Parts: sequence; C-alpha cells; structure tokens
Amino acid sequence: MGYTAKGKRKWKSKRDRVLDPFILWVTLPFSALWLLSEIGITAVTFSAKQSKEFDDNSLNVMVGTTMSSVALGIFLWTTKIGDIPIKTHFLPILGLLLMIFGITLRWVAILTLKKYFSINIAVESDHKLIRHGLYRFIRHPSYTGSLICFLGMGLSYSNCLSLLLMFFAPLLALVNRIRVEEKVLNRIFGNDYSDYASKTKKLLPWIY
Repeated sequence: MGYTAKGKRKWKSKRDRVLDPFILWVTLPFSALWLLSEIGITAVTFSAKQSKEFDDNSLNVMVGTTMSSVALGIFLWTTKIGDIPIKTHFLPILGLLLMIFGITLRWVAILTLKKYFSINIAVESDHKLIRHGLYRFIRHPSYTGSLICFLGMGLSYSNCLSLLLMFFAPLLALVNRIRVEEKVLNRIFGNDYSDYASKTKKLLPWIY
C-alpha cells in the first residue's frame, strides 16, 4: 500500500504484491529438498562416539543458526522487504546454479571421506587423515559446498536482507565449527595435521 500526491492511501496493484512464481515453484522447493537431504545426512552419519567431549555444542549452534537464518530469510522474501529491483530471473537462476554446484561439491567431499565423515565431531578407532581429492586444496570442502549453497540460496530469493542472513549467519556458525574441529584434529593427529594445515587453506584455496 502506498500514498498518492495528496496523501491518500493507494493500494498497490495485484501484480506488485504477488510473489515471483519462479522463486515460489522452483527455488523454494529446491531449497526445501536440499535442507531435507541435510537432515538425511544427519540421520545417517551421526556418531555418538565421544561426541559430547569433542563437539563443544558446535553442532547445535550450527544447525540452529542455519535453520533460523533460512526461515527468517524466506519470511523476509515473502514480505518483499529488501527486494532487489531486478526484473529478470538472473539472480534466481544464478542462485540455483550455485546451489547445485555447492551440493555437488559437498557430496564429493563427503564421499571422499567415506566412513570417516560424520555430521558431528567423532573419531573412528582407525581414523586416517585424508589428504587426497578436494582435501589436497582445502581442509573443509564439505563446508565450502554448504556456504556456496547458502550464498546461492540468498541470491536466488532476490532479496538483499535474505542474502545477508542466509550467507553470513551460517558463515559465522561454520567458522566456529571449524575452530572446534581443528582443535580435535590437532589433538588426534598432532604434527601430521599441523603439517597438513600449513600447506592448505580452510575453505577457499589460497585465500582462507
């Protein structure tokens, strides 16, 4: 609802108030499917081994932060507060492509670790330090994939507030998670992990 030059209220047209059908029928369902797949990963790979000792509540913080930021980001999109005034579907399509790339990257990282991957921080009796594949370049490629997904999700809703929430809130949670994980990995692998860390970055090759 807006105002005329004389100060009288003027209802926005139906077209102004309707939600973008591409986002409604493509982006939103795809986002939901991705989040459901993450719930599936959690159910399948959760390990109770030394979880409380190692995890330091970082998993709960990460899940709570990411889910609430996504929910609030989608809510802001429905209100149209912070909408980016672009008439084409460039951002939703770009965001969707980034999400697909991020999911692929995350799954490759998970499959590379095989049985050593768990959604919470746990150590197998024969745990090995994986340094091949994506792990040759960065130490936490599955988290890189997740962040690319969150960036894509934020872009796909064409809303600057949704983008800020959906990317930076998970980023902060993942940085904390990495801090906890690396503390455990240094404890388990000692000098081997220190040597590995000196030759690789955490999330982005050559940058961070």
